[in-house]
Amino acid sequence: MSNRCYALSVLLFGAVITAGGYNVNALKFTSLQFPGARITEAAGINIHGQVVGSWQDSTTGLGHGFVLSDGVYRSFDVPGARGTYPQDINDDGVIVGAYDLPSHDAQVCCETHGFVLTPEGRLSTITFPGVLGLPVTWLAGINNSGQIVGGYSEFDESIADTRGVHGFLFEDGVFTQIDFPEPAFIDLSLSPQTSTMPVISSAAITTTTRSRPDGAIFSEMAPSAGSMLRNRR
Repeated sequence: MSNRCYALSVLLFGAVITAGGYNVNALKFTSLQFPGARITEAAGINIHGQVVGSWQDSTTGLGHGFVLSDGVYRSFDVPGARGTYPQDINDDGVIVGAYDLPSHDAQVCCETHGFVLTPEGRLSTITFPGVLGLPVTWLAGINNSGQIVGGYSEFDESIADTRGVHGFLFEDGVFTQIDFPEPAFIDLSLSPQTSTMPVISSAAITTTTRSRPDGAIFSEMAPSAGSMLRNRR
């Protein structure tokens, strides 16, 4: 599972870098490590250089949120949460993300909600309404106008799986569901024979524009067919 997630991150990073016209060799990478953490994951950054993300406690294994500003880390948790996972911060310092609640003995999955945290410390919970089954909502991004994007899952504990995952826009207290007009899936499993990981070159991205009947336009980035998607040890 972790290998597939890592490979997917590589693909998405390659797609973003290519779409933005960046030369990856000219980029400067800075390693981040929350003090004493087992795992540190940076998720979002604003124009002021403030970074948000999550870190895993090496003792309990629980996830906590952090803000890195002017070289100083600040940890925070949503009260009562088992894990707190910030995903983005806008230029006004508003943070969005998700948090898990402790699961009950009979639960297969844990209840998940989105959160918004202002620089003044005001915390709001956001959950997509009307979903049957266990609530699973997460917030992925926020812009300077306060528009929030995220997703929700229709998790059914009776089958221990989700019945669907959907995106949404949250603006002025109103949810607008967003679904890509055509489902797509790319298998990024590691090769069992060679234990290699697929990597993608700058010329291997194909961008396709699709539209829905309601006029919404989507741009899909995917590996081009052919030999540009290759394996590297």
